Amino acid sequence: MKNPIKPIKKKVAGENTGPVKKSKSGPYSIVQESTKSGLMKGDTIMVGKKPMSGGYIMGGDYNVKKIGKKKYK
Repeated sequence: MKNPIKPIKKKVAGENTGPVKKSKSGPYSIVQESTKSGLMKGDTIMVGKKPMSGGYIMGGDYNVKKIGKKKYK
């Protein structure tokens, strides 16, 4: 039986995120302003393989999926 629950996917623009910081879980960035796709100011984006430049996620749109409360990857 397949899992009927689909992961929640949203889009985030690199321009809407703050500087990349590091934690035990890996590099992350905080959403600086709410987005049309439903991400809220203060949500955490785990950087993963997203391109970075100058300590920030590069500009552009990226798909993210929910991995926890107010946390996306």
